[in-house]
Amino acid sequence: MLVRQIRTNLANRLHAIGRPVAANEERLRVLSCDSLFAKALAGQAQGLAFYATQVFDNGNIALLAAAARSLFDAALDKTSFWESDDRDSIASKLQNERDRIADDLRRNGYDESYDCDQWSLGNNEDERAYRRWCLRERLFLNPLNDAYMQSVAATDALHLPSHAYRIDESPRFPAYFNLLKQEYVSARYRLYRAIYEESPEFVMRDVLLLDCGEGQILAHYTEELRASFLSAYAIFDKGRAVVVMLLHKTVLEPVLTAAARRPHRDSAQVGG
Repeated sequence: MLVRQIRTNLANRLHAIGRPVAANEERLRVLSCDSLFAKALAGQAQGLAFYATQVFDNGNIALLAAAARSLFDAALDKTSFWESDDRDSIASKLQNERDRIADDLRRNGYDESYDCDQWSLGNNEDERAYRRWCLRERLFLNPLNDAYMQSVAATDALHLPSHAYRIDESPRFPAYFNLLKQEYVSARYRLYRAIYEESPEFVMRDVLLLDCGEGQILAHYTEELRASFLSAYAIFDKGRAVVVMLLHKTVLEPVLTAAARRPHRDSAQVGG
């Protein structure tokens, strides 16, 4: 009980300081142990409702809002567990939030019969197993994977919002984003392969390794794991470098150019 309360409180604080994804993970850990823990359900509902306001795809907005509504219903259900006696004081607020979301969905024509599991997960069992793992670990680059584990979330659909370029300007933002996505997807599959696929025996055959008594695990799969994490963490460095470069190109450089063209006060001629 105490652990569930601590994790739920931690999730609430993470959400309050602007880390909704980390908060989502903490609540999911609570709900995986107790799917009727009301405050975790309510917090998850509020988190997804907020998340729906931060995405730009109308389809994702509707599905995230629908998931939030379902979680509000679960939190308000009589079978949910409240570890304290403040249910009555909180329930009315949760009900108002739930009704507002339901009204928005109804007003925007949300299809209640929409099947979130209508797509195939692949052409063979290997691909389906890989995609099920990505769904289960919530590793798809897709906002819906934070709320759904059905095939509707089994794509790396995340990309940049609509934006415009001059006719003589190349689409630099999508180009950089494509590279970052490709690195992430490759690192993700390398991690999956290290965990689930057996390395061929010949990879480490006739490799002389000395036991130094330090508990080292020397195997091909450990190198795959290491490489996957190195690739994943390198994305953050490259992403920061891209942001700095683009800020310099689009913000700082025009300012410096304009400043260089402006006449300097000291260069003004003084008449005699």
